[in-house]
Amino acid sequence: YCWCVDDRGQERPGTRTSPGTTPKDCDKPDDPQRPKTHCEHHRDSIQTTSPDGRPLLGAYAPQCDEHGHYQPQQCHGSTGHCWCVD
Repeated sequence: YCWCVDDRGQERPGTRTSPGTTPKDCDKPDDPQRPKTHCEHHRDSIQTTSPDGRPLLGAYAPQCDEHGHYQPQQCHGSTGHCWCVD
């Protein structure tokens, strides 16, 4: 996962990207905030790091496209299983 941070080192909301997706350009000013989509809410609700900041193995987080829709093919990184969504 990649994300941008603010001047205090805190993750900037809406900048987290899943493996295999294009990371955000952190130097580019934020676009006006649009409401989060179902996919983005789903992705952001998944705890993918432990309290000490290490990645959690086995945690599945959905992959959303640049418009916030579910990508047509979802893959679980830990298991390697992929499936199609509509």
